[in-house]
Amino acid sequence: MTKVADNQAELTDLIANAQSQIRQQDAQRPKPRNKPSPLPGLLVLAVAWMVLIYSASAWWDRQAAPSQAQVAHDLEQVVDQARDVIEASRAQTGQLPSVMPNAALASVVQYHPESGQYQIVVSMMGVRVTLQKGGTKRTEVGIDP
Repeated sequence: MTKVADNQAELTDLIANAQSQIRQQDAQRPKPRNKPSPLPGLLVLAVAWMVLIYSASAWWDRQAAPSQAQVAHDLEQVVDQARDVIEASRAQTGQLPSVMPNAALASVVQYHPESGQYQIVVSMMGVRVTLQKGGTKRTEVGIDP
């Protein structure tokens, strides 16, 4: 053979040898263990954390009392509803009802009819809202229950 052909044969043998050694080293190298993905555990942890935060927030909302300003606002709305019920009853019958016509409101509202006029009083959590006989509304905050 010629010198070029001998060099090519040597080169081919060297490449084949190198590939063989690489395969042997790969076969001897320990295979990596399949580690479980941390994603499912992290997902469970994230969901548990969100449930804990939501539960704590819901618990705090139930435990925290509303502010007196919020109570005053709510009681003013109750007084307005009671007035509407009384006025609707007066429009139907032509006279003031002797008792609060709405049972649900009667459980929280004090209704005092007198001489064609009435007074409505509702109090809760240190707040009192009064609708005077003249029609003016008075809100008192910080009263003794």
